[in-house]
Amino acid sequence: MLEYMELRNQRKSPPLPPKLQVFIDLGKLAWPAGNRCVPGGLVHPSLQDADFVPITKGDPLFIALDGEVLTYDGSLGDQVVPIFINEAAYYYAQSGVGIGIATPQDLPLEPES
Repeated sequence: MLEYMELRNQRKSPPLPPKLQVFIDLGKLAWPAGNRCVPGGLVHPSLQDADFVPITKGDPLFIALDGEVLTYDGSLGDQVVPIFINEAAYYYAQSGVGIGIATPQDLPLEPES
């Protein structure tokens, strides 16, 4: 981005693509219920290090403390994109505990005048 801005300032910027993919925040999927200090489960290993990799209704999401695999229920759409998986800040109530979920959308870019 900095390189683009530098080129633009020199009036040498490359042409823009016709569209740009952005991610729209859909909210968070809450951790399984636990006690006041500890969630009732962990992120499923298949999601670890898989930010921005789409998941579909029925895909593994969490593992409960008793070992039960909890799947995505489709509540935010049949296919969504998890973001900031296992982000430490999302373990605190004030950050809206859970896994952030987004959906991709193509944003048309207007040509410069």
